[in-house]
Amino acid sequence: MAKAPQNLESSYWLVRTYMKLTSDCFTQLTSLFPDSWRAHELRGEEYRVHNESKRAIEEYQIAANLEPDVAELHEELADLYLSLDEKPIPEAKAQLEKALDIDPSRARALYLLGRVYLLMRDYQTGISFLEKALGFEPNLLEAHADLGKAFLRTGRPELAVQELEKASSIDYYGDLHYQLYDAYRKLGKAELAQKVLARSQVLRKESVAYQVAKVASAEPE
Repeated sequence: MAKAPQNLESSYWLVRTYMKLTSDCFTQLTSLFPDSWRAHELRGEEYRVHNESKRAIEEYQIAANLEPDVAELHEELADLYLSLDEKPIPEAKAQLEKALDIDPSRARALYLLGRVYLLMRDYQTGISFLEKALGFEPNLLEAHADLGKAFLRTGRPELAVQELEKASSIDYYGDLHYQLYDAYRKLGKAELAQKVLARSQVLRKESVAYQVAKVASAEPE
């Protein structure tokens, strides 16, 4: 790898080796401490990686019951709840409140609670939590994105532009650029609006092409 960093085979086997090492460490931990909260947390992480959110929730819930004073467990539980198609908002909100009772400075928990309030259509409360999150972690781009959307929804396009521009680098599907287009349009900046609209359309096409290729690669020959 040092001599040929772009070597595909070397990269492949290095990743495989790390994966095997991780699996061995996981097996060792869970065999030595099968009912520890750490073991349940690791099982939850493994289920999450494989998009098995409901099973991940079960494991994180056990971990949180065993060690209720770990803020991260409550934060991860809330994040998993919000990843479900039918989002259990009260459960997510309760877990985030527990996390913030333990550590009021957790930027991600503040951000997620802001998202919860936006989902509840309590935009002003949501905005206040998103701003608190950014006070602790100014580079939390997801919070800038949601804050921009909230400002746009509450009739403040000039503030929306500031936040959406900061978050534009994480726009993989064109949605944020479309929101930015709407904000510029409402501000009467037609040229900028058309420029970001064109970028939104490009991102959407690239996203669709990627998904089609992904599905095609997964189909048996």
